[in-house]
Amino acid sequence: MLLRTLASRSTTARRALTTAKPPDPKPHTMAAVGATAGTLGSLAGMGGGFVAIPLMTRLGVSQHTAHGTSLVGVVCTGAAGAAAYAADGAVDVKAAAAVAATGALTAAAGARAAAALSAATLSRALGAFMLAVAPIVPGRNQILDAIGATDRTKTGDDPVREVVPLLGVGAAAGFLAGLFGVGGGAVVVPLLALATDLDHKTALGTSLCAMVPTGVAGVLAHRRLGHVKLAAAAPLGLGTCVGAFAGGRLASGLDEEPMRLGFGALMVALGAKTLLKKP
Repeated sequence: MLLRTLASRSTTARRALTTAKPPDPKPHTMAAVGATAGTLGSLAGMGGGFVAIPLMTRLGVSQHTAHGTSLVGVVCTGAAGAAAYAADGAVDVKAAAAVAATGALTAAAGARAAAALSAATLSRALGAFMLAVAPIVPGRNQILDAIGATDRTKTGDDPVREVVPLLGVGAAAGFLAGLFGVGGGAVVVPLLALATDLDHKTALGTSLCAMVPTGVAGVLAHRRLGHVKLAAAAPLGLGTCVGAFAGGRLASGLDEEPMRLGFGALMVALGAKTLLKKP
């Protein structure tokens, strides 16, 4: 009887060890994650969620919580990165406002969709999405040639033709921001490249500016669902502010072509890693 009791207690203890939650990441670790995500995100015109989420899950944060918490970093990346690009006049405020107007409305729907998916499905969907958008920015000119859209109307020639596509871009970006915990830059930058005559750096700065209100809406939606870890969000946000501003200033001295190629390479690397990650 005694041996059976001891064996039962030993089994219970082993189960407790295997199911115990990993400790929360240290603040300095989250700040480092934020700085890395902010720098790369600012250079690519994104919120850095594509970088922060895989790093947070490796640190033991659950998939859903990583998606929600990363949006705090996205807001900080957008604000600091847009400020750096604006210093060089590389932000189209009107375009950013149009994108943000619908993005803030659809972010909550994306957050609810994320809550309905399993962690494994959410991770695979994120990886597949990154791989899908990877070639759009580097192959912009080839895509425009293929669809016969090289002779586009210049921005401002027709206000309706200018604004309507931007509202559509914002709606898609907002939903994806809420779904994947990202700023939507992975869809905003490619679609701005296709739908407007903005140069690449202005598309990056505009994307960063637009993701601030969209990210705030996403944070609030995920917070209501319990998917935001505040203890991790504060150092993450601080790190992303520093990294995003540094990345934005660095971008001002780079040529556009390497930045386009870097955007595509970053998406392929992170997408493949996320897609192939074992659940």
